[in-house]
Amino acid sequence: MENALTANNKQIDAVVASNDATAGGAIQALTAQGCGKVAISGQDADLAGVKAHYFRYQTMTVYKPITTLATNAAEIAVELGNDKQPRPIPR
Repeated sequence: MENALTANNKQIDAVVASNDATAGGAIQALTAQGCGKVAISGQDADLAGVKAHYFRYQTMTVYKPITTLATNAAEIAVELGNDKQPRPIPR
């Protein structure tokens, strides 16, 4: 993040981070460089990310129910491997 800030003369509009921990690192770097308000997105909705969102340091976090997603993906893979039409995924 610090390299991106230097390369862009601290002109960063948004950060789309792969997870909330990375978003937290971006928040620290932006704060250390004295950057103003920057939209920051993370994923996982972990406790630190939710707190950062609550206190408005982080613009958003994405909650992904990983156990449900992994179970559905595995079931679909087995069905496809058995040359079957995958069942519809409940929403």
